[in-house]
Amino acid sequence: MNHQLYETWILDGEAPAGKEAELQAHLLTCTECQRLQRGWQGAHHMVRTTPPAQPRPGFSRRFQANLAERRARLQYRQIFLVFLGGSAAALTVFAITMVLTGISTTPTNLIVGFTRAVVQASQWVNLAQTFANTWLKVVPLPINIAIWVALTGTFCLLCLAWAAAIWRIFTKGVQND
Repeated sequence: MNHQLYETWILDGEAPAGKEAELQAHLLTCTECQRLQRGWQGAHHMVRTTPPAQPRPGFSRRFQANLAERRARLQYRQIFLVFLGGSAAALTVFAITMVLTGISTTPTNLIVGFTRAVVQASQWVNLAQTFANTWLKVVPLPINIAIWVALTGTFCLLCLAWAAAIWRIFTKGVQND
């Protein structure tokens, strides 16, 4: 016999309107459903009559003390997952690019392209050297020194600001206003 319908009614706590008599008639003949109803009523009674558990003394203090540590662990975990996800995405894009390049390009074209890139890079280096030599010959030395000091100082300040921002994020977390 299929008891699923009656078991559902028992576990819901009541039969649908007009089906109560059918459930009671079934309960008179079926020991399985009788056992289920007694067990469910006993469990329901236990849940209603059992008082809520009281926390151990000092729970709030312990919870507050561990809160900062749990938040830090969660933040480090999130940072790790973002780093891991970004790395996986970058590797996936790289792999897809390599596969598509390998499928659509012959080895000769790859070698020619690489050689062309190396030659262009060397031409850019020569152009930069020519520009630097001309600059150093035209612009007086004190101005060159001032420019280098300004550029180096700006670079150092930007690195310091970056390091301070990273330190703040790792020690205090991101503030959502």
